[in-house]
Amino acid sequence: MNDLAVPPVNISDEVEEESETHQLFYILDALKVEIEYMDTDQQGSPLGLITSLSTGSETSGSLTIVLRHEPKKPNDGTLEDAGGETDIEVMFDIVVQ
Repeated sequence: MNDLAVPPVNISDEVEEESETHQLFYILDALKVEIEYMDTDQQGSPLGLITSLSTGSETSGSLTIVLRHEPKKPNDGTLEDAGGETDIEVMFDIVVQ
């Protein structure tokens, strides 16, 4: 959600409509969770609007979510391989108890 726009805009709709030119990446720093992409673009490459995060034990660290525009697809799941331009990058500190 882009609350800075007037009126606010749900960017998920645009990302889904332009799925071939977007991908969300999930970067873990010391956070022991598994991330699984649950959706794909029309060509079968991961998109990342719908994901599953799971953990088996207590953990803490950060999760950075990056929305890339025009990444190389398919890619190896890293920003370095994907290339493209960062549209959005946000980091969350997470504690799983």
